[in-house]
Amino acid sequence: MKSLATCLILGTVLMIGDAATARADFMTMGSGTGSCGSWTADRQPSGSGTAGGAGTFLKEQWVLGFLSGVGFVHERGDDPLRGMDVQGVLAWIDNYCRAHPIEPISTAAAAFKFAHPR
Repeated sequence: MKSLATCLILGTVLMIGDAATARADFMTMGSGTGSCGSWTADRQPSGSGTAGGAGTFLKEQWVLGFLSGVGFVHERGDDPLRGMDVQGVLAWIDNYCRAHPIEPISTAAAAFKFAHPR
């Protein structure tokens, strides 16, 4: 059991390290430059029970476009959206951003890519 926990921790550290490296390797423009904290705030349900507005939509579409682009390029066979649906991707980004509020949204998208290479 102890070795399983060690492997999980090591895998998480390596994934985060890969995401941080990926962030330094590409130029980010658009809604992906916002912070994960802004993502989380925008995705919170309002008084009407729905999340965000135009800003939320733009951020969500930026993440989906980024990940679609990774699949299009198919570097190393990666296609992170294979077998996923939109709500699953957005929930994963929600969880990442809650845990890393000062990271850019682009880092969350890169972390998703490394966690779901498919």
